[in-house]
Formats: sequence, C-alpha cells, structure tokens
Amino acid sequence: MDPSFWASAATVLTPFMFFCIYTLLILGCCALYILSSFGYYTMAQKRKIDYPWLCWIPLVRMYILGELISERIHFIKWTIPYVQVLLPSFVACTLLFGWIPVLGGLVCCVTIFLYLSAFYRLYQCYTSKHAVLFWILSVVIPVMFCIFPFILRKNKWRDPSRKPPES
Repeated sequence: MDPSFWASAATVLTPFMFFCIYTLLILGCCALYILSSFGYYTMAQKRKIDYPWLCWIPLVRMYILGELISERIHFIKWTIPYVQVLLPSFVACTLLFGWIPVLGGLVCCVTIFLYLSAFYRLYQCYTSKHAVLFWILSVVIPVMFCIFPFILRKNKWRDPSRKPPES
C-alpha cells in the first residue's frame, strides 16, 4: 500500500475518534447527572421536602442538598446554619467571581469546604456506618459524588446529631 494512504486515513479518522470520545464523555456526564438527580429527587420526596423537582436544575439542586441535610452543618464546635441558602449562593459566587485572583480563590475554597461538608453530612444522614468511607471514596473518585446519592436514595433518613435510643 501507498504510505500516503495511511496519512490520509489518519487525517480522516482522527477527528472521528475525537468525536466518538467526546460523545461518550458527554453521554457519561448526562447519565451521571440523571443518576444523581434521581437520587436527590427520591430522597427529597421521602423527606417530604417542598418542590423536589428542583434537584433537576443544576445550581438549584444545592438547595435540595441543603434541605436533605437538615439545613445545617456541624464542624468541630461550630454549626453552619442555612446551608440550603449558602450552598447555591457560594456556587453562584464561585461561577461569577472565580476569575478574580484573590477573591475568586477564597470563594472557591469556601465553596469546596461547604460542598465536602454537606456531602459528609448527607452520608451521615443516610448511612451511619459507612459515612467516612463514602466521603473518602467521593473525594478520591469524584464520580462517586453522583453515584452515591442514587445508591443511598432508598435508605431511611436519620438525624446524626441525635443519639440512638439505648436498648
């Protein structure tokens, strides 16, 4: 075969391969988004949270996450109230001000802290024994932030700040 054939074949196949890879990536991201939204939706319905369909809207789903974790996060000796308002607000601020050198970095760090704390609290509320394991797996493999809400959707909610009754 003529070597120019392989050069022309590579020229034609390379964009096609990139198209296939990007298509698979987009489909995978959509599937993960649907899984996590369905998990949040089911949890919100079971908790009888108003407007559970809000979890299908990208930024507003943070409001539902805040409602699912009972509106507060406990960190060492501090309690962060109104998480259902703070989470979407800080995510929006990160999107708007993330490009500003010092302010953007600070807002981004606070947003990441709130996000990770909220997910730890969510895992505590829906699985007491494996909350730390789920959180560590989510931090190491970020895709798990989308998969675990779907896995935990059928679990019963419990308030981790209350101690279980002694038998």
